[in-house]
Amino acid sequence: MSRPYRVDPEDCLEPFDELENPTEPLSSREVADTVGIARRTAHKKLETLVERGQLESKSLGKRTRVWYRTYNAIEASDDENDGEPDEIGEN
Repeated sequence: MSRPYRVDPEDCLEPFDELENPTEPLSSREVADTVGIARRTAHKKLETLVERGQLESKSLGKRTRVWYRTYNAIEASDDENDGEPDEIGEN
C-alpha cells in the first residue's frame, strides 16, 4: 500500500498522534503500515525525526528498534502548532 505522492517525515508522526498513550513506542513496520509506505522509507523518515528532536528511538535487540515521543517533544510540538498543549495523561 503506497502513497502516490511524496511523504514528509512529519507524516510519520500521524500514527503516534492516534495513540491513546502518546508516548507508546511503535516499530517502523507499524508506522509504515499506518502511513502506507515501505518499512525502509518509514525507517528513514523516523531517523530524520530523531535528528530533529521530534522522536526518540531505542534498540530492543540486534534487529529491533522502536520509536517514541517524549512528553517534552509532544509539548514542543503543541507550542509550535497552536500554543495550546494537549491534555497529556488525563482521562
